This record gives sequence, structure tokens and C-alpha cells, in this order.
Amino acid sequence: MKIIEKNIFGLNAVIGIPQNILSSGVDCFLELKGRPEYKIHRLLPKGTSEILFNLGDTFFGNPAGNAEKGLNRIICRHYLISGIKTSYLDSFAVDYFHCTGIRFKINGIKKIFDISPVELADSDFELDSVISRNSAQTLYEKISGCETTFERFSLLENWLLQKMLSSKKYDEPDPVVNAILSNPFSPVNSLERETGFSRQYLHRKFKDATGISIKKYQKIKRITEALSFLHDNPKKLTQAAYSYGYFDQSHFIKEFKNITGLVPTSYTAAASPGTLDPYLF
Repeated sequence: MKIIEKNIFGLNAVIGIPQNILSSGVDCFLELKGRPEYKIHRLLPKGTSEILFNLGDTFFGNPAGNAEKGLNRIICRHYLISGIKTSYLDSFAVDYFHCTGIRFKINGIKKIFDISPVELADSDFELDSVISRNSAQTLYEKISGCETTFERFSLLENWLLQKMLSSKKYDEPDPVVNAILSNPFSPVNSLERETGFSRQYLHRKFKDATGISIKKYQKIKRITEALSFLHDNPKKLTQAAYSYGYFDQSHFIKEFKNITGLVPTSYTAAASPGTLDPYLF
């Protein structure tokens, strides 16, 4: 496992990137620990889902649109499973934050767990809604008893390997998802020609595997790439728009705001390098 360490928002962050068979479904293992510098920080969609174990104070999150819809905030006391987000989420700082977990690739959850990605998308559930309460509690207690981050990562890695070996879907070929992920900016009609599958089949298979539509995934991917570009070139908004497939700046600004909650100029003015971290956000 490749280990990356950094500091972000005042938290010590450790990222473990699997180098074995898990790498086809797992993006990384992650742990953040410390006292946050900010009261609120914004998490942006990455096309990934997560299982998180909270070892510090109970923490809260508020997905975009919750206030308008009258929904409650996310509350994590012990553990949760979090689906792919299609818009930003505001996380509220606690006095002491310590969270460890697993970040899955876009179709990784379905490869290992018997859960519908469609039901999970833009939602968060207690982990014991996916595995038994006894299994979730036992795993949480084992993680809590580990003395080091590496021990926690190893425990989670072994747990996933066991789940993977019992899964009938992990080694199944996924040509539709692979084709779309390999060409994330291709129009659907181009994907039709390249794969030989119909538009309806492509949409159905991709959403069944990931929980979101091809269109939503492409929006997330374009904005993610644009964010990385703007991090190094904050003044080149027009170039960012045209480089990632937008016909004009107004379209780019509208989509950018839908996903991040801010217009590009406000975001680049407010953002620190940490908010653009490729593994944590």
C-alpha cells in the first residue's frame, strides 16, 4: 500500500492507495485527525462513495439543497456509508475530528456489497443497513482498538478482501462503465459508435453500476478537471470553460455553481490548496 501524508484544514491526513486486486474498486483508504482550522469546509463531488468510521467527536454534514427540501443534516456518531454526491456538501467542524475509512471508485461499492448504487446516490446511511449490526459494531470496535493508522488500514484492507472473495460481482467484466470512464468527455452518440451499444442500454447499465447518470458523471468530471486547472491558472476562466467542453462561459458558470455552490471567481478567491486535494475532496 502506498502511503501519502499531508496536512489539510489543520488535520493530519494519511492516504493509503491499494496496490493489490482491490485497486480496481477502491480509490484509497483515508484517515484525518486533529482540530480543524475552520468552522465549515466544503466537500466537492468526486464521483466516489465512502464508508467512514468516526473515532472522534460526532460530526455533521449538510448536503446542498437540504435546507430547501427540509431534510436533516448528516450525523455520524460511529459509522456511515456515503453514496456518490452530485453536488457539494458542507461539513461542520467539531473540537476534535478523527475519522478513518474507505473511498471507493465510481462503481466500487457494487463490486463488493449487495446494495443498489441508485438508492445510495446523494444519500447517507448507517453502515448496518448494508451489513449486519453485529458485523458493523464488531468492525468498529476492532478499528477503535488499533493503535496506529497503518493497523486500521490493514484491518480494513483485509476486511474488504474477504468481502471481495465472497462477492460474485467483483470480477465481472464491466465494458460499458469501462468505456465511459476511459472517455469521460465523449458525447453519448460517440460512445454508441465505439461500444456498439444503444444509448438506452448505455444509460441503464452505467446508472445501475454507479447510481448516477452518464450526464451527471460527465458534469462532475468536467468540473473536477476545471478545478485542477483553475488551481494553477485562477485567471484563465475562459480557457477552462472551452478546454473542458463548455460552449460558453455562462454555461460553465451555471454548472460550476450547481456543483460547488459558488461561481468560479468566488471559488478561486476563497479556495486554499487543500480544498482542491485530489484524494480528500
